[in-house]
Amino acid sequence: MKAALFVTYPLRSLRRGGGSTRLAILCIAIGVMAVVAIQSIGLMATNSYVNNARTANGGDISVRTANHNMPFIPGNFTSFAQLKNEQLIQDYTPVNLEQGTIGTQSAPANGLLVQVVDPAHFPLVARPTFVSPASGSLKTLLTANQVVVTQTFLTHYHMQLGDTFDLQIQSAQQSAAARTLHARIAGVIANTGMYPAGNTFVLTSFAAYQAANPTLPVTYESVDITTQDQAHTNETLRVLQQQVQQGHLPPASFQTVAEVQQHVQSFTNSETQSQQLAGLLALFIAGLGIMNTMRVLLARRTLEIAMLKTVGYSRISLALLFGIETGVLGLLGGILGTGISVGISYGVVTRLLLVPFQLDPLTLGGGLALGAFTALSFGLVPIVQSAHIRPITVLREGSNSDSASNRSLTFALYSLVVLLFCLLASILLQNLLLACAGVCGAVLFLALLSLGIRPLIWGVSAFPILEQYSMKYLTGMFAGIVCAALLCVFFPLIGGVVLALFCLALGMKVLPQSWKINTKMALRNLGRRPMRTTMLVLILFVGVFVIGSLQAMNQGLQSQLATTMNQRLSYNVIVKLPRNQAQAIQAQLTTLPGLLTSSSTTVAATSPVTINGQSWQHFFPLTQLNQQAVVQRNFDGVEGYDLANQHSPDPRFIHIVTGRTLNTSDAGTNHVLIPYTLPQANTFSLSIGDTLTVTSAEGRTSPTLTVVGEYTTADISLTQVSPILTPESVVTTLAPTTAQTVFYLKVDPAQVAQTETTLDNALPGITFVPTPASGIDSYLQGLSSIVWIFTVIASFVLLTGMLIMANMVVLDLFERRRELGILKALGYSQQMLWGEMLFEYGIIGGISATLAIVLIALLANLFGNLFLRATTSELSHIGAPVVLSFAPNGWLLTSLVVGTILLVTVTSLLASWRTVHVRPLDVLRYE
Repeated sequence: MKAALFVTYPLRSLRRGGGSTRLAILCIAIGVMAVVAIQSIGLMATNSYVNNARTANGGDISVRTANHNMPFIPGNFTSFAQLKNEQLIQDYTPVNLEQGTIGTQSAPANGLLVQVVDPAHFPLVARPTFVSPASGSLKTLLTANQVVVTQTFLTHYHMQLGDTFDLQIQSAQQSAAARTLHARIAGVIANTGMYPAGNTFVLTSFAAYQAANPTLPVTYESVDITTQDQAHTNETLRVLQQQVQQGHLPPASFQTVAEVQQHVQSFTNSETQSQQLAGLLALFIAGLGIMNTMRVLLARRTLEIAMLKTVGYSRISLALLFGIETGVLGLLGGILGTGISVGISYGVVTRLLLVPFQLDPLTLGGGLALGAFTALSFGLVPIVQSAHIRPITVLREGSNSDSASNRSLTFALYSLVVLLFCLLASILLQNLLLACAGVCGAVLFLALLSLGIRPLIWGVSAFPILEQYSMKYLTGMFAGIVCAALLCVFFPLIGGVVLALFCLALGMKVLPQSWKINTKMALRNLGRRPMRTTMLVLILFVGVFVIGSLQAMNQGLQSQLATTMNQRLSYNVIVKLPRNQAQAIQAQLTTLPGLLTSSSTTVAATSPVTINGQSWQHFFPLTQLNQQAVVQRNFDGVEGYDLANQHSPDPRFIHIVTGRTLNTSDAGTNHVLIPYTLPQANTFSLSIGDTLTVTSAEGRTSPTLTVVGEYTTADISLTQVSPILTPESVVTTLAPTTAQTVFYLKVDPAQVAQTETTLDNALPGITFVPTPASGIDSYLQGLSSIVWIFTVIASFVLLTGMLIMANMVVLDLFERRRELGILKALGYSQQMLWGEMLFEYGIIGGISATLAIVLIALLANLFGNLFLRATTSELSHIGAPVVLSFAPNGWLLTSLVVGTILLVTVTSLLASWRTVHVRPLDVLRYE
C-alpha cells in the first residue's frame, strides 16, 4: 500500500465531486464564518473596552452617591482636597450625568445623556477625540452656554456645528424642577473611549448648568479620582469608606477599574454566548450537509470500495482515506469561512462599534480547525458505514443496512457525533452545561420533529390524483373542508392552511393532463427517499422558523405595544412647569387637539428625615447602600392635591392596599398616602397611623406626616410623578419657591405628537415627564437592533439549507439520470421535466414553511403574550397583570411560505439546469 495514495486519492475524489464538493465547502464556510466572526468581534470589543476601562471609569476610582436624594454638596469636597494634600490621590473632579430632552424630538435609543463637568479639570485621564475643531479642548470650548456633543448627536438630531437649541436637563428626581439651557454647539467629539458608540452625549459646564436655573442649588452625583498606583487606590478606598461610615460623606458606592473590567468581561461574554448559540446552529446545519454529501458520494463508490477491499485495503485504511478526504473538505471550508469572517469583522468593528481592528491568530487558526473538526465529526457516520461494506454484498447487489448490528453501529455513530459536537460547543461557549443543554435540546427537538414529519411526507406522497372523483372521495373532501372551516373559528391560521390544502386537492381534477402526471410523479418521488426528504424539510424548517419567529415577535410588538400603551395608560402626556405658569397652560388646554381628560397637582422634591421619630438611616445596615436607594425612591417627592375643591387621587388609577384614600376632610391636614412596595414593607414595616418627616430641596423640614393609606397603581396606570400623595398645603409649606405644577393629560393616541408640539411652542419653559408610552420608541428601537442581529445570523442557517438543498438536487438527479433519459425518449421535453422537479422541491419548501408558520403562530400567541405582558409591566414600573392580545402578522406568515417556495424552486432550477439537459444516448453510454 503506497503512502502517496493517502494524498492523491482524497484530492482526486474531491476534484471528481465537482459541484457537490464546491457546495459542501460553502456549507462549512458559512458555519465557520458565523462562529469566527462572532468570536472575533466579541474579542475585539472586549479587549478595547477592558483596555479603556480606566477612561470609561473616569479615573482609578469613581465615587457615586448611593441615593440621588443625598448628593454631594460643595462642603463634601474638603475630604477630597485633604486626600490630595496628603498625596494619597493625584486629582479629583465632580461629574453629573443626567437625562436631557430637546423639545418634543424623540430621544435616541439609550436616551440623551447630559454630562456636566468642570472643564478646568475634566477629564482626569485620556482626553476625548475631537472631530471638530480638531485641536479643540473642553477648557476652551465649554464657556458660557456652549456645549460639546458626540457624533451620534449630530446624526440623530440632524444638527451641525454652530447650531443652537433648547436643552432641558432633568435630574433623577422627576419632582425636582428642570433646567433649560439655551445651548450652542461649539465642538464635536468622536464616539470612542469614554463615549462609546450607541450612546449620545451632550457635555456642558457646571457654570452653564447653574445659570440654566439659578434658583436651584448645584449638587453633585459622582466624583472621579486618580491615584498613583494600586496601593494608593486601596488606601483611598479604605479612607473614603471610613468617612462614609462616620457621616462626613453621604452614602456612596465605589467603582474601581478592576470592577469595570470584570463587568465588561461578564457582559460581553454573555452577549457573545447568546450569539454563538445561533452561530453554532448554522454550523450544526452545515455539518448535516457534510454528512449527507459524504453519504451520497460514498454510496456512489460501493463497487470501488469493494474492489479496494479485495485488493487488500482494510477497514481502517479505507476509513483513513475517506477521513482525509472529509478533513480536506472541512479545511477548505474553514479557510474560506475564516477569510470571509475577517472582512465582516473589519466592517462591524470599524463602522459600527468604532473600536480598533486587531486580528487574533488563535481565533483565525481556530476557524481552520473548526472547519476540519466539524467535517470529520459529521462525516464519521458515512465514513464508518462505507468502510464496513462487504465485497460479497456489493457483488450480489444486496444490503445489510437492516441488520441489528448495523442499526446498533449507526446509533452509536450518531451518538458519537452528538457527543463530539457537544465538546466543540463547550469549547466555543466555555460552558459545558450550556453547550450540552443547547446541543442535546436541539437534537431532541429535531428528532421528535422528524418523527412527525415522516408520516406527513408519507401521507403527501400517497395522496391520490384521481381522473374521476368518486362519491366516497367527495364526501371525505367536503367533510374535511367543513372541519377546516370550524377549525378556522378557533385557530384561524391552522384552519386556513388546512382549508387551503383541501380546496387545492379538490381542484386537482381541472388541471391539464400533463400537470396531473407531473404532480403524481413529484408526490411519488417524495416517498421513495423519505430519509433524505425528511432531512431537507428539517433543515429548511429550522431556518424559516427562526427568522419567522424573530420577525413575528418584533412586528407584533411594533404594531401593538405603542398603541396599547397609549390607549390603556391613565395619562399619556405629562408636563411639568413652574407654578407661576400654571394659568398659562390652563389657557392652552382648551385648544389642545384630541384632549380627553386632564388633572393637575403640585409637586416638590424631598428626601426622608425620620420614620416614627427615628432617623431613616437607622433601619439600614451600612452594607445595604443599594437597598437604601431602592426604598428611598418611595420618599423622593410629595404630590399635593386640592382636596378642598374635591380634587383627590383618582380611584380608577390607584389601588388602596391598606387604609383609605385622601378626601375632602383631609384638606389642610398632614395626612398622606405612601406607595406600597415589598422592600419598603420589609424595611420600615409602616402601617396606618405611623409617622414620617421629609425635607425639601430648599432645606425646609415638613411637619410630622401621618400615614392614612398605602397604594399601588392599577392596571398599567402611570405611577405618580412624586410618590407621597398629600394635601396641597404640605407641598407649599415645604417648597414655596421650587414647587412645580404637573398636568396629567389623556390625549387621543393619534394626536400625542401634535399636542406635545403645541405645548412646547406655547410654553418654552415646559418639561415633558417621561411616561411608559414615551419610552416605547426607544425601547422598540433597541429591540429591533437585537432582532436584526439574530435575524442575520439565522439567515446563515437558511443559506446553508439552500446550499444543502442544491447539493441534494444535484446528487438526486445524478442518481436519476437513467430515469430522465428514458422520460426524454418517451417524449418528455425539458420544460416538462423542469416542471415536475420544481413542483417536487416546491412541495418540500411548502411543507417546511407551513410547519414553521403553524408553530410560529402557536408559540407567538403563547410566548408573545407573556413577553408583551412582561414588557408592559417593566415599562410602567409596576407589577400589575396586563392582559393584551398578541397575534402574528398574517401577511408576514404568508410571505414566509411564498418566499420559501420561491427560494427553493429557484435554487432547484439552478442546481438542475445542467442535469436536465442530459441526452438519452448519453444515458445509454453512461454505464
